[in-house]
Amino acid sequence: MKLETRHVVLGCAGVAFFGVLILVMVALAVHRLADRFGDSGDWMSSMLPAPPVPSGDARPRGRADYRWIVRDLDGRTLDLRELRGEVVFLNFWATWCGPCVAEMPSIQRLHDQIAGDGVRFVVVSDEDPETVRRFRREKGFTFPIYIRDGALPGIFSVSAIPTTFVLDRNDQVVFRHSGSARWDADTSVAFLRRLL
Repeated sequence: MKLETRHVVLGCAGVAFFGVLILVMVALAVHRLADRFGDSGDWMSSMLPAPPVPSGDARPRGRADYRWIVRDLDGRTLDLRELRGEVVFLNFWATWCGPCVAEMPSIQRLHDQIAGDGVRFVVVSDEDPETVRRFRREKGFTFPIYIRDGALPGIFSVSAIPTTFVLDRNDQVVFRHSGSARWDADTSVAFLRRLL
């Protein structure tokens, strides 16, 4: 009887030891990823799948409706009609949405790579501007973030976030994706550059 108890205790101790060892290894791996990509969550976004953008010409999914308004975080109005004839990356998100936050660093990297080429970024939240302003400051994002002002046109109605639309120069919605993605993937960059 004493021998069996001793084996049980030793077995439990061994399981506990290996459990702690696995936790330490996972923590070290996460720490290395954080060191590599910084504290902004870049390591999470780098692990997301690339969005399934078309590899060739994109088929229009409908005409973009620009009859709506957003405000930047300083309260200035952007009438979306000003974006007609431009390639637009339109993303709906929220600070409380984990998948939205996970993809944000990849949107920043995409913006850094391609905004200078002529792609307009319109990243839209429905939240209080101060909440979004604080989030942006803490994360260090520099891409344009807007607050929606009024109802969305039907073509942009979303049932889940994050949802991203890509509009071409002919004012057509040529891509829609719901769920988080790694937007700075080579395929995404190439797709947006083809639209320019």
